[in-house]
Amino acid sequence: MRFGRKTLGLAVAGAGWALFEATWLQLQWLEIPVPGLPRDLDGYRVAHLADLHAGAPGFNARTLRRAVDMTLDAGPQMVCLSGDLRSRERGDAGLRRQLGRLDVRDGAYAVLGNHDYAGARDPFADGRPLTDLDDTPVRLLTDAVAHVRVGDHRVAVAGVDPRRTGKRRPRYDAGHFRAA
Repeated sequence: MRFGRKTLGLAVAGAGWALFEATWLQLQWLEIPVPGLPRDLDGYRVAHLADLHAGAPGFNARTLRRAVDMTLDAGPQMVCLSGDLRSRERGDAGLRRQLGRLDVRDGAYAVLGNHDYAGARDPFADGRPLTDLDDTPVRLLTDAVAHVRVGDHRVAVAGVDPRRTGKRRPRYDAGHFRAA
């Protein structure tokens, strides 16, 4: 009986932590000094969002909306999303609705992660791949480069297919990545 109570207690504590962690947002401002940076780029703000896991159990839809609110309130010129945008297909509509709000001056760009390609062993992921973000202002970069004009300068934003990790290294060639 005592073992059962302890096990139940650990299970409840674990579930509580999982719900807390799923709603955890962290806003962090980093100023990164870059020697020789052109004046046009000094103070340039890039927002970075990661691990949104739309469709995961819990309060995920509300947390996603809050994350986009915080991002837009920060006034970035560019937004970059680095993978694991969703865990379950049921989160697609909410994900697309929130990504649709990321219409910032120099664009929003994303790469996919293992959850997006159904490569995760997460019991809360449904294993269905995310294939596009076409109905949002977010440009999906899969072995591709986008060039953004900032003042008199061109900034390259690159995205590599995560399925290549540890395999062939892509080579940049005339605006695209190619397998080396």
